[in-house]
Amino acid sequence: MFMKRRPAICQCRTLLFFIVLLLKTAIVAGDGRFKPDLKSVILVQNGTTAYFEWDYTVDNRVRDFNSLSPIWSFYNSTNHEFIIGHENRANAWAWEVTRDTCPPRLLYPKERVHKTSVATLVITDVTTADNGIYECTLSLSSPKKSRMELIVSVTPQISLNVELKILENDNLTAICLAIGPPAPNVTWIRSGNTKELAFGINGSAVLKIYNIKRNQGGIYECLAINNPTEQPVKNQTNVIVQYCEEFNEIRSTKFVKAHIHEKNVELKSVADGVPVPTHVWYLPNKKMVHSENSTESTYTIKEVNEEHIGNWTINITNWICSSYYVHRLEVIKVPPSHEEEKCFTSRALAGIIIGAILAVLIIVAVIAFVIYKIKFEKKPFTEVQKRGILIGLIVAVVIIIIIIIVVAIQLNKCG
Repeated sequence: MFMKRRPAICQCRTLLFFIVLLLKTAIVAGDGRFKPDLKSVILVQNGTTAYFEWDYTVDNRVRDFNSLSPIWSFYNSTNHEFIIGHENRANAWAWEVTRDTCPPRLLYPKERVHKTSVATLVITDVTTADNGIYECTLSLSSPKKSRMELIVSVTPQISLNVELKILENDNLTAICLAIGPPAPNVTWIRSGNTKELAFGINGSAVLKIYNIKRNQGGIYECLAINNPTEQPVKNQTNVIVQYCEEFNEIRSTKFVKAHIHEKNVELKSVADGVPVPTHVWYLPNKKMVHSENSTESTYTIKEVNEEHIGNWTINITNWICSSYYVHRLEVIKVPPSHEEEKCFTSRALAGIIIGAILAVLIIVAVIAFVIYKIKFEKKPFTEVQKRGILIGLIVAVVIIIIIIIVVAIQLNKCG
């Protein structure tokens, strides 16, 4: 009989065990607990608002929570706890600031802390003094805690040379320093290009260009960022690659043909270089006549004379090179042609003389006819006579004008 009842007793014990287990599970399930995927670090810009978004679930606050729960705290660098506030069961779970333990910076000169939503702690107008560890505690038989670190970023300030001068083929080293807090990440790029040339953490980056060439000069940008939610701060430096002057023979004057008394004869010298080269012009007798700091220098001879005939010397230099570059220009004396030597050719002189005689004869004939008509015939002029006198005078005037033009042309040829 005893042996038959034993299995029933075992079954009852097993059933009782599962009932107790289910009850414990139900009690645990009723405990408050934080929702997953809470942030561990909050990074905000100085002067903005920080949101510590804690969220939790609880089946029965009255049964599971202590009288003060949740509790929000701050921990300083020595891990000392300062209770900021709590929710009070006696006050219908209202949010209350614990003024005797809350950090004074959150209360004065104005209160900057409050709670919103389920358990989100809000701090307005944050500064770097607010940096540290913040904690939310669910006061249970076994308290549950969640911590978040607040990092308040200050817009980086960049220290950088505005201009860097370097000789071609030397090695460039450019340092960009940036301060936060927190210490920014620093990147070098060339202006107009997103390719990263150098990168550094903790507020510094070094740009190095070995054996730099002139085409690598220009604007370079240093970017600093210490908050991924903000745009990077940038500053620029102008890299000036200096090199010796280079004479441009194609664009410069080599030989000029001119003759004595020719006017406004131009000589040109073109040379590239950084710094901009200086052109110094010398007459064939080594007398300096012009100096100009430019990539292109032009000297104008107002009127060629014997002093200008020969080899001109142009010294082109900038401070980088140890010797002057010399280029010679020649102004070649061109003898005038046989026709140019004679101001008035024989044909021109003959034409002038014949024209002058003809004009004089016409004028004399007209005057003689008028005197004869008035003094001897004492008759009025007919229309035909008047027309003839007028035509004669016009022809004489035209001849005189032509003579004046011819003389002027010949004088111009004489210079």
